[in-house]
Order: sequence, then structure tokens, then C-alpha cells
Amino acid sequence: MNTPGTPRDTKPTIAQAQIIVLALIMGIVLFAVVAYVVSPLDGPSEGIDAAEPAIPMFPLILAVQGTMAIAAAFFLRGVLAQRVKPRREEARGEVREGVMPAELLTATIVSAALVESLGLLGCVGYLLDAQMAYLAAPVVAVALMAFWLPSKSSVENWLEGLS
Repeated sequence: MNTPGTPRDTKPTIAQAQIIVLALIMGIVLFAVVAYVVSPLDGPSEGIDAAEPAIPMFPLILAVQGTMAIAAAFFLRGVLAQRVKPRREEARGEVREGVMPAELLTATIVSAALVESLGLLGCVGYLLDAQMAYLAAPVVAVALMAFWLPSKSSVENWLEGLS
């Protein structure tokens, strides 16, 4: 499983993959909290028309970017994970040892980063317009990333599900 002369601890562990995904989640959560705290609770400031958003096209931009980010995340997650198929048995052994196969780590990080962009953009929208609806984007992003949070059993199931 290990290349001769290579220390085992140079391989990424499932725990390290969890830390990476949790750090991405925390980035969204902290930005959402900051956006909520610094935005006026009673809507836009005096002199600003509450009916007019700061960027009128922002809801459309958020919807298109969110759809594209989620679609790309699912697509790339599947494509990148396929790279482990030729060495599936070796990867199963790695997972039993708590090691995250590099191909699946790449798929996890790339898909989580794509979805994170949706969450961050929703926070920016909330900062601009103080519209609670924009905070749905970070909620969706955090939910997807939490769903993809790797564990030993989820990585084993992922390997089994590769066709």
C-alpha cells in the first residue's frame, strides 16, 4: 500500500479530509454571522429605497451561479472519484487504515469548494440587501458539505458505489 521508503503519515487521512471540509463550512458560517451582525436589522438605511435591491440582477446571478456550482460539484465529484477505480482494492485497504484515497480527497475538496462559492455569494447578497432569502444559499451549501463530510463508512460506501 505504501511506496517503499515513504512514511505512512504522508498520506491524507479521513480525519484530515473532515477537517478540510469543516473548515470550509466554518468559513461560510462565520461570514453569514458577520453579514447578519453588520447588516441593519430594520432593512436598508434611510434614504435608500427598500424596494430597490443594490444589484437588481443579484437574485438571478445567485440562482444561476448556485445551479452551476451545484451541478459542477456533483459532476466533478463523480468524474474525479472514477479515477480510483483501477486501484479500488488498494483504496479499500487504505480506508480500513483510516487513509483517504487521494482521488476521493480531490473529489471531496473540489466539490466542497464549488458549493462553498454558493454559500459565500449568498452572504454577499445578504450584505448588499439585508434580504433573509439570500441566507438560503449558505444553508444549502452547508447542508451539502455536511452531507459530503467523509467518514470511514461513507468513504467505504463511496468506493462500493463506483460503477
